[in-house]
This record gives sequence, structure tokens and C-alpha cells, in this order.
Amino acid sequence: MRPLLSEPELIKTLWAQAIAMERIDSKRSREIAIKILAQDESHIGALSLLARIAFAMRNYSDAVELLSRAISFDPLNGNLHRSLGIALLEYGSLNESIKHLKIALSLD
Repeated sequence: MRPLLSEPELIKTLWAQAIAMERIDSKRSREIAIKILAQDESHIGALSLLARIAFAMRNYSDAVELLSRAISFDPLNGNLHRSLGIALLEYGSLNESIKHLKIALSLD
């Protein structure tokens, strides 16, 4: 019988699975990321992964919401601001897009 993983080990294992599956099966990656967020709502990687999937599906409102949540946990992450700026541009929010792209540039 395999020993149970501690919560941080479980999250780390699930995250590794989600990354490995992202290119192969976005549905499965999404499911894994949701499981991770059930354990740790501030997991930046899982939020970013879900945002990438939403963006790829042209669901820009979800991408914006997920990236905004991620930024609330890591406001100094330039990559998150850059991604949010791009998602906001696609969503049609030009002024907000510019704001986040400028923040991203200032953090790089």
C-alpha cells in the first residue's frame, strides 16, 4: 500500500501532473488544477493554468477573473500582469489592459 502524501506533497504532485497533462489533455489539466485550488486557493500555477485554458478557449472573461485572483495573491508578479493585460485587451478593456501591461514592464 502506498503511503499517503502530506497536503503540500499532494499539491506538488497534482501540480506536476497538471503541467504534464496540459499539452496533451486540457480537460484533465483543468480538473487537476481545480483539485489543487480546492486544497490551496492561492496556488498561482493552478490559477494561471486555468487562465491559459480559458484564454485558449477564447473565454476571456474567465481568464481575466482567474488572473485577477492570481494577482491578488502575488501582486508583484510581472508575468501575471502581462497575461492579464493581454486577456483584458482581447476582452475589450483597453485602458485596463494598458494599466496592467505598464505594471508588468515596471516589474521586469
